[in-house]
Amino acid sequence: GDKLSSFRGYLQSDGYAGYEQFSAHEGITRVGCMAHARRKFDEALNNHRAPALHVLSMMQRLYRLEHLMRFYKITAEKKVKLRKRLAVPILEEMFSWMNEQLKIVPPKSEIPAFSEDGNNQVSAQTLSFILQGIELSSVKKKKRFHFAA
Repeated sequence: GDKLSSFRGYLQSDGYAGYEQFSAHEGITRVGCMAHARRKFDEALNNHRAPALHVLSMMQRLYRLEHLMRFYKITAEKKVKLRKRLAVPILEEMFSWMNEQLKIVPPKSEIPAFSEDGNNQVSAQTLSFILQGIELSSVKKKKRFHFAA
Protein backbone atom coordinates (compact mmCIF):
# COMPACT_ATOMS: atom_id res chain seq x y z
CA GLY A 1 0.00 0.00 0.00
CA ASP A 2 0.86 3.68 0.22
CA LYS A 3 2.61 3.27 3.56
CA LEU A 4 5.03 0.76 2.08
CA SER A 5 5.79 2.58 -1.15
CA SER A 6 8.49 4.70 0.48
CA PHE A 7 9.22 2.59 3.56
CA ARG A 8 12.71 1.10 3.98
CA GLY A 9 13.59 -0.98 7.00
CA TYR A 10 12.26 -3.92 8.98
CA LEU A 11 8.66 -5.15 8.87
CA GLN A 12 7.94 -7.23 11.94
CA SER A 13 4.90 -9.46 11.61
CA ASP A 14 3.34 -12.72 12.62
CA GLY A 15 3.56 -15.70 10.25
CA TYR A 16 0.50 -14.77 8.19
CA ALA A 17 1.22 -15.78 4.58
CA GLY A 18 -0.27 -12.52 3.28
CA TYR A 19 2.82 -10.67 4.46
CA GLU A 20 5.09 -12.68 2.15
CA GLN A 21 4.39 -10.13 -0.61
CA PHE A 22 6.40 -7.54 1.32
CA SER A 23 9.53 -9.68 1.12
CA ALA A 24 9.71 -8.77 -2.56
CA HIS A 25 9.88 -5.01 -1.85
CA GLU A 26 13.41 -3.69 -2.12
CA GLY A 27 14.65 -2.28 1.14
CA ILE A 28 12.15 -4.18 3.32
CA THR A 29 13.31 -7.03 5.53
CA ARG A 30 10.65 -9.13 7.23
CA VAL A 31 11.37 -10.29 10.75
CA GLY A 32 9.31 -12.58 12.93
CA CYS A 33 7.46 -11.88 16.12
CA MET A 34 8.65 -13.89 19.11
CA ALA A 35 5.22 -13.79 20.77
CA HIS A 36 3.61 -15.50 17.79
CA ALA A 37 6.38 -18.11 17.67
CA ARG A 38 6.09 -18.60 21.43
CA ARG A 39 2.38 -19.34 21.04
CA LYS A 40 3.22 -22.34 18.82
CA PHE A 41 5.38 -23.80 21.57
CA ASP A 42 2.63 -23.19 24.14
CA GLU A 43 0.26 -25.13 21.89
CA ALA A 44 2.78 -27.99 21.66
CA LEU A 45 3.04 -28.47 25.43
CA ASN A 46 0.41 -31.24 25.50
CA ASN A 47 2.05 -33.47 22.89
CA HIS A 48 5.72 -32.41 22.94
CA ARG A 49 6.20 -31.19 26.49
CA ALA A 50 9.98 -31.55 26.92
CA PRO A 51 11.11 -29.83 23.70
CA ALA A 52 8.42 -27.14 23.99
CA LEU A 53 9.44 -26.36 27.58
CA HIS A 54 13.08 -26.20 26.57
CA VAL A 55 12.44 -23.54 23.92
CA LEU A 56 9.96 -21.67 26.11
CA SER A 57 12.57 -21.40 28.86
CA MET A 58 15.07 -19.88 26.42
CA MET A 59 12.44 -17.46 25.14
CA GLN A 60 11.64 -16.50 28.74
CA ARG A 61 15.27 -15.49 29.25
CA LEU A 62 14.95 -13.13 26.27
CA TYR A 63 11.71 -11.65 27.57
CA ARG A 64 13.25 -11.18 31.01
CA LEU A 65 16.11 -9.20 29.46
CA GLU A 66 13.65 -7.01 27.53
CA HIS A 67 11.58 -6.45 30.66
CA LEU A 68 14.60 -5.37 32.68
CA MET A 69 15.73 -2.96 29.98
CA ARG A 70 12.28 -1.34 29.88
CA PHE A 71 12.09 -1.24 33.69
CA TYR A 72 15.44 0.52 33.98
CA LYS A 73 14.64 2.76 30.99
CA ILE A 74 17.76 1.72 29.09
CA THR A 75 18.44 3.88 26.02
CA ALA A 76 18.02 2.37 22.56
CA GLU A 77 21.77 2.50 21.96
CA LYS A 78 22.52 0.66 25.20
CA LYS A 79 19.73 -1.86 24.48
CA VAL A 80 21.45 -2.86 21.25
CA LYS A 81 24.75 -3.34 23.10
CA LEU A 82 23.12 -5.38 25.86
CA ARG A 83 21.19 -7.49 23.34
CA LYS A 84 24.39 -8.24 21.44
CA ARG A 85 26.14 -9.30 24.62
CA LEU A 86 23.30 -11.10 26.40
CA ALA A 87 20.59 -12.08 23.89
CA VAL A 88 22.68 -13.22 20.93
CA PRO A 89 24.15 -16.19 22.85
CA ILE A 90 20.63 -17.24 23.93
CA LEU A 91 19.33 -17.02 20.36
CA GLU A 92 22.33 -18.88 18.97
CA GLU A 93 21.83 -21.63 21.55
CA MET A 94 18.12 -21.81 20.69
CA PHE A 95 18.74 -21.95 16.91
CA SER A 96 21.45 -24.58 17.34
CA TRP A 97 19.22 -26.72 19.53
CA MET A 98 16.29 -26.36 17.12
CA ASN A 99 18.46 -27.36 14.16
CA GLU A 100 19.48 -30.49 16.07
CA GLN A 101 15.80 -31.23 16.69
CA LEU A 102 15.13 -31.15 12.94
CA LYS A 103 17.15 -34.36 12.74
CA ILE A 104 14.89 -36.22 15.18
CA VAL A 105 11.45 -34.58 15.04
CA PRO A 106 9.19 -35.78 12.18
CA PRO A 107 9.06 -33.35 9.20
CA LYS A 108 5.33 -32.72 9.69
CA SER A 109 5.71 -32.00 13.39
CA GLU A 110 3.02 -30.14 15.28
CA ILE A 111 5.74 -27.64 16.19
CA PRO A 112 6.18 -25.50 13.07
CA ALA A 113 9.56 -24.23 14.19
CA PHE A 114 10.80 -27.82 14.13
CA SER A 115 9.35 -28.50 10.70
CA GLU A 116 11.62 -27.99 7.71
CA ASP A 117 8.67 -26.88 5.61
CA GLY A 118 6.95 -24.95 8.42
CA ASN A 119 6.73 -21.21 8.70
CA ASN A 120 9.60 -20.79 11.12
CA GLN A 121 8.88 -17.67 13.18
CA VAL A 122 12.05 -18.14 15.17
CA SER A 123 14.69 -17.81 12.51
CA ALA A 124 18.07 -16.24 12.05
CA GLN A 125 16.21 -13.09 10.96
CA THR A 126 15.12 -12.72 14.56
CA LEU A 127 18.70 -11.67 15.25
CA SER A 128 17.82 -8.46 13.44
CA PHE A 129 15.96 -7.22 16.50
CA ILE A 130 19.27 -7.33 18.35
CA LEU A 131 21.22 -5.37 15.78
CA GLN A 132 18.55 -2.83 14.92
CA GLY A 133 16.83 -2.30 18.25
CA ILE A 134 13.58 -3.95 17.13
CA GLU A 135 11.33 -5.27 19.88
CA LEU A 136 10.94 -9.03 20.32
CA SER A 137 7.23 -8.83 19.69
CA SER A 138 4.67 -6.81 17.77
CA VAL A 139 1.93 -7.96 20.13
CA LYS A 140 2.19 -5.13 22.66
CA LYS A 141 1.37 -2.75 19.82
CA LYS A 142 -1.98 -4.55 19.32
CA LYS A 143 -1.36 -5.13 15.64
CA ARG A 144 -0.19 -7.94 13.43
CA PHE A 145 2.72 -5.92 12.08
CA HIS A 146 5.20 -3.25 13.12
CA PHE A 147 7.44 -0.96 11.09
CA ALA A 148 10.98 -0.22 12.23
CA ALA A 149 13.22 1.93 10.06
